[in-house]
Amino acid sequence: MSGTDIIHEDSDDILAAEFALGVLPDDQRAELARRVEIDLPFAQLVAQWEERLDPLSTEFAPEHLPPAVKRAIDQRLFGARPARRGFWDSLLLWRGLAGAATAAFIVALALPALQPVPERLAGSLTAEGTSVTYLAVYDSATGEVSLAHLSGDAVEGHAFQLWVARGDEAPTSLGVIPAAVSTRVAVDAATRTLMTNAAHMAISLEPPGGSPTGLPTGPVLAVGDLLDI
Repeated sequence: MSGTDIIHEDSDDILAAEFALGVLPDDQRAELARRVEIDLPFAQLVAQWEERLDPLSTEFAPEHLPPAVKRAIDQRLFGARPARRGFWDSLLLWRGLAGAATAAFIVALALPALQPVPERLAGSLTAEGTSVTYLAVYDSATGEVSLAHLSGDAVEGHAFQLWVARGDEAPTSLGVIPAAVSTRVAVDAATRTLMTNAAHMAISLEPPGGSPTGLPTGPVLAVGDLLDI
């Protein structure tokens, strides 16, 4: 295979990618559409690119932009094309830029799928012998625990304190919470690593201001495992 053949195949691959992405001018797209009908190898390249790109576009609805909008976008992205031929008409330069633009476009489409999905955990906090019940929901995107109070009353002269622990590890305090009401609790960065589906949360009854020891000192009013939702 000659060097000319390699360049031709590479340029055809880029053209097929641009055609599949729909980023070509209307006249060039129409020309390539006719080529797809008569040039089987090129049609196969287009089909391969469409197959590669299809998973990236499933969440995007097609939009038919007016020509004026497309021209404005082209102007914004690439600037005005010089009237005289020369620098911008260099085939190798244009193909190189087109390849880079195609790669950038693909990366831009793929980035949302590569972003970590925020984790949400939930737990039903309750315990035998008490009437205190909460629904706890942790959202890693906000770093907050939302506590929905379902039942149970405050205990005069005492505070409710929220804890998180994994297995037999010592519990970590998330702070004193308003007793017997729904509330939100911010989780500091160091403690967020504990917030997984291997952890459980609990509410203990403590002296006003919270536990003086850094560990639960009073009875556990409600406890429950955290589960993925």
